[in-house]
Amino acid sequence: MSLSLASRRGPTRGRTATDHQDSVAAPREQPRVLVIDDDPDLLEALQELLELRGFAVCVATDLRSALEEAASHSPSAALIDVKLGKENGLDAIPELKRIQPQMCCLVLTAYRDAAYAKLAFELGADDFLFKPIEPGALIRSLVARLSASE
Repeated sequence: MSLSLASRRGPTRGRTATDHQDSVAAPREQPRVLVIDDDPDLLEALQELLELRGFAVCVATDLRSALEEAASHSPSAALIDVKLGKENGLDAIPELKRIQPQMCCLVLTAYRDAAYAKLAFELGADDFLFKPIEPGALIRSLVARLSASE
């Protein structure tokens, strides 16, 4: 299963038994993850996935609310969409790192442009992932980045 709008259809919302067998659990201390995306369906899917894997989740749909959430909830990691309406999600990376220097920033995008990836890493991103993404791959990347930052 990939996380996309199509995967949200149906009573099981696209999850299969294989997804649960291949899953990676969150670390025991339940790190908080800030999910920043302007697509309400994908935002809900990511929140549900992360909560099922034991993460605490806060969400934002734009840069202003993302910075407010980061300041009030001190997340350990952020999943950031590149395009947030008319805003560029990459602009959040340095501000999030200013608020929480140890925060892991993982960028999610449907744009397969090397320039975005290069800029994301220059701004401090810890990983750059393409949509649609397999849930297991997303969780593995997130857990690896959180483990490396400890």
